[in-house]
Amino acid sequence: MKDESRPRLKHAAIAYPLDSVTFGQMRRREPLLFDHVVMENKGRIEVIATHVFEQVLAEKTFARHLALPDPYPRFDRSEILSALNDSYKEYGISTGMQQTRQLARDIEAAAARQAEPFTGKSR
Repeated sequence: MKDESRPRLKHAAIAYPLDSVTFGQMRRREPLLFDHVVMENKGRIEVIATHVFEQVLAEKTFARHLALPDPYPRFDRSEILSALNDSYKEYGISTGMQQTRQLARDIEAAAARQAEPFTGKSR
């Protein structure tokens, strides 16, 4: 049973870089995956995996600011940034690692802001 008293990150309140990607962009980027019923291929659609990395980065930041254990210890920040950079460049969201790092910092800042009410700290 989940601990309902534990603070939870609200992903809907974070403006993720991939929010701007459209289904049209996904179909053009990965046409073979969309030639069949999408449900059969959803685990292989790159943008979904990339969004998971965005969420993992946010969850790790949220937990760190609350002094909670890392919810995803098998992923380190550099691996996440590398994966995000590859996809962001493919979708035209980033021109390179410097811009990807800034986008990641924006995600982390949004997650940290959500943690503030639970820590008593504010920026």
